[in-house]
Amino acid sequence: MDALTLLLTRRSMSHLTTPAPEGQSLDNILAAGMRAPDHGTLRPWHFVVIQNQGLDKFGQLLEKAAINANLGKEAEEKAKKAPLRAPLIIAVIAKVVVNTKIPAWEQVITAGCCVHAMQMAAVAQGFGGIWRTGSWTTDPVVRSGLACQQDDKIVGFLYLGTPKFNDPHLLVGNETNDDAAVYDLGNGVGIISTSDFFMPIVDSPIDFGRIAATNAISDIYAMGGKPIMAIAILGWPINKIPVEIAQQVIEGGGDGLSGCWHITCRWSFDRCARTDIWSCRDRCY
Repeated sequence: MDALTLLLTRRSMSHLTTPAPEGQSLDNILAAGMRAPDHGTLRPWHFVVIQNQGLDKFGQLLEKAAINANLGKEAEEKAKKAPLRAPLIIAVIAKVVVNTKIPAWEQVITAGCCVHAMQMAAVAQGFGGIWRTGSWTTDPVVRSGLACQQDDKIVGFLYLGTPKFNDPHLLVGNETNDDAAVYDLGNGVGIISTSDFFMPIVDSPIDFGRIAATNAISDIYAMGGKPIMAIAILGWPINKIPVEIAQQVIEGGGDGLSGCWHITCRWSFDRCARTDIWSCRDRCY
């Protein structure tokens, strides 16, 4: 993913699970944070990495803050569980330097840029995150627990982990490693969707197409459904193998071929297949 695409597609992800960034991935995230714009080279930031048993301890700290603020039992329990919404949290604190010509607000913005840069670095490596703030950033109990000095500002808590897709209608997803996904359309009707890529293990292009199509359709049967259509992706080195042979492959697998789409590209890419809903009044392009 290039830098511009990363910036244009960034979004907060609140449903996070393991694995969390670790090792070199975590080092990259922290290093990206330390590349934030820094007027005067003050390095006015402090990162507190919270993970493993530290999440429970941080939850106890938030619970203590809720008790101190007399928020009630329900809020206390919610505060205690809050850190468990991600496998890793980075608390970012602006360590404001007072004896300098650089104003405090500018140093706080620098620390905020650290959070943004770290979230971008996480997404670039396949992780997700959400920048959380709220009353905990100014709570005296939380500030004390994070060893904040008088002029320090907590600019937020960056929750990081692996994005967890959450859709109550998705009955079978990636978690089970099944042959296809199953999505509930309502009224007792569901859609079974899969795409397949079959490597050529036979000499005959016709047989290759037949086997590839059968393999794609078999995934629908494996999930207990009735095949209506199946998606098979064909990658073809057009500069090495004649297009005419690819036509034979498609002919072999084209019994009831409902449509196709092609693109010529010099590099690999993803998100090339999509299943959508259509009605008889819609126009198809």
